[in-house]
Amino acid sequence: MIKDHHHIHIRCQDLLLSHAFYVDILGGRELKHYFTKKGTEIYLVLVGDTTLALSPQKGELDRPLPDTQPVGLFQIAYRVEDVKQALDEFARRGGKIKGGIIEATPGVWAGFVQGPDGVEIELMQE
Repeated sequence: MIKDHHHIHIRCQDLLLSHAFYVDILGGRELKHYFTKKGTEIYLVLVGDTTLALSPQKGELDRPLPDTQPVGLFQIAYRVEDVKQALDEFARRGGKIKGGIIEATPGVWAGFVQGPDGVEIELMQE
């Protein structure tokens, strides 16, 4: 039934700050910038092989939404060749690292960085 992921949608407190984080600090690439029929601004950003849809916290999409950001997204995980090198590069670009490198499971090393809007980014070396 499920083939693969399409995108992860993040409702952002500050859309431009989030866009800058995923493009300038995390190294993503903007794929598309558009407005929905109801006028909500959306950026599609490719980070690794994951497409993120970024939109403002408030704004109408295609269905009614509460005035406050719904509970949901906690973490986005990406595979990296070398977790230490990835964390060093992330810090060099101005990102905030959360703790040190851990062995998440036998042979899988992970480091965590803080993204905007409370989203945690996990960098995994398998």
